[in-house]
Amino acid sequence: MKSIGPDQWAGLEAWMRKNAKESLTLDELLQHANCWLYERRILIPADRTLRDLGRSVWAETERDTLALIEATVPETQLRRADAALSSQHDAADMTVLDWLKTPPARHSPTTITETLEKIRFLKEIGVHTWTLDTVPIDKQRAWAQRIQARRPVKTRELKGSARTLELVFFLRVTLLELTDSLLYQIGRRVSDLVRHAYNKTTTKQARSSVEYRQQLGRCCINPGSVGLTFTRNGWNAGSVNF
Repeated sequence: MKSIGPDQWAGLEAWMRKNAKESLTLDELLQHANCWLYERRILIPADRTLRDLGRSVWAETERDTLALIEATVPETQLRRADAALSSQHDAADMTVLDWLKTPPARHSPTTITETLEKIRFLKEIGVHTWTLDTVPIDKQRAWAQRIQARRPVKTRELKGSARTLELVFFLRVTLLELTDSLLYQIGRRVSDLVRHAYNKTTTKQARSSVEYRQQLGRCCINPGSVGLTFTRNGWNAGSVNF
């Protein structure tokens, strides 16, 4: 094992910048940095020193992501989204933010309708046009989860870049998840309809089969009831009356 030198510090910082794009939290980034040092048989520096470097790299990554958002999301859409989340939902007795947080209920036509309403709301804001695919989806979910796990009053207290990052990725991830959920709900609904139609058809076919056998039995017991007469050439079928 050896102490970390200037070259190793430079290598570690460059590696942390790259890893910060994938890491979901600052603590995860620092854990990865410890592994990087251990694999190279370098003594791990003081926790505070390493953490200061991690904070600097993490802040740089957030600034880069914020710059991407500012270049992608129009300011008017961002202000509209921010105001809409704090407003009261017309039908539900909750804010729009809480309404979007509410998971879908059991699959039913009502659930599909509500999911469509949420998707329509997000598309009206313009969320579907926000091209942020260069940010790993797991990292987007990590930012979105902060709003998901926080009480609305605490979310309203957020300021500046943190609020923008969490707001944008919450809306984008919510749209992606709602779209997946809608496809699943529609698939379940179609399966229900097909199963119902199959069961109805099977029951009808079974009823028809029973009636047919009953009618056939009556023919065998009393041929004359269906207009059968015996002639020199054999049985002759007249009019059949069931």
